[in-house]
Amino acid sequence: MNISLIDSASEAGSESKANEDLVVETQRLCMVLDGATGLGEQRVSSYPSDAVWFVNAIATRLTETWLRENNFTRALTYAIDMCIEEYKNIAGVLPELAYELPSAGMVAAVVEEGVVRVYRLGDCDAYCKSEGRAKKLFGHSRLEALDKLSIEAIALELRQGKSPSQARESVMPMLRKHRSLLNMPGGYGALSLVRDSVNHMEVAELSEAQGATILLASDGFSAIEKYRNYTADDIFERCSKVGMSGIVNEIREVENDDADLLKFPRLKSHDDATALLAGIE
Repeated sequence: MNISLIDSASEAGSESKANEDLVVETQRLCMVLDGATGLGEQRVSSYPSDAVWFVNAIATRLTETWLRENNFTRALTYAIDMCIEEYKNIAGVLPELAYELPSAGMVAAVVEEGVVRVYRLGDCDAYCKSEGRAKKLFGHSRLEALDKLSIEAIALELRQGKSPSQARESVMPMLRKHRSLLNMPGGYGALSLVRDSVNHMEVAELSEAQGATILLASDGFSAIEKYRNYTADDIFERCSKVGMSGIVNEIREVENDDADLLKFPRLKSHDDATALLAGIE
């Protein structure tokens, strides 16, 4: 059994900022990484942001360890270990403040032990279509609940006349408080420079996966659900008609029409939008 990439798209939320998402594909593995925008001091100066460094470092190291181990949890643990050492070589020590740690959301589909498993950390999404029926593989994450509180706070600032950038800056203490809860009790799971990240993964095992199609997406891409009120079936249908890039265009149209963030309250005007479509053979 294998997973083969059919289509993908990855677009930065802003032309002035680097894309902190990444699509990863190798033997029996497809993955979307959603780098978390930094909330503190940048420490890896050789990259546009610490998040860009992190998703690229994880992708590189995981590709190596996965091909050697063929066990996703073990391969990801080793990849994190390697990234920790690489970060120390660059920055000296890990940040003392948890919100300054580079982190990312992750969703990965792998073939291991003869079955297909989908792993998630954070608020990325996964969809599966098999025998004409589509479904979402995971429910709401704890991160989404925390983000909802931040979005409500931003919306209040916007109603008081602040610009989106001013509103986000006003709630920065809340954003940092929530980010500090990553991989903590009562917090949320995220891929980070902490070995314990793997213990927070959600996993869905697909029965009778042969012939199925999987869609993995960052939350910037799955936002099309609320923007257009799409179901899982609708998303697969749109992928077939306009492709992944076409859906990203739809997302940008909605966001551009809602520049003041009032119709669709959110953390930023435009988020990086990334997704991949893969077939199981």
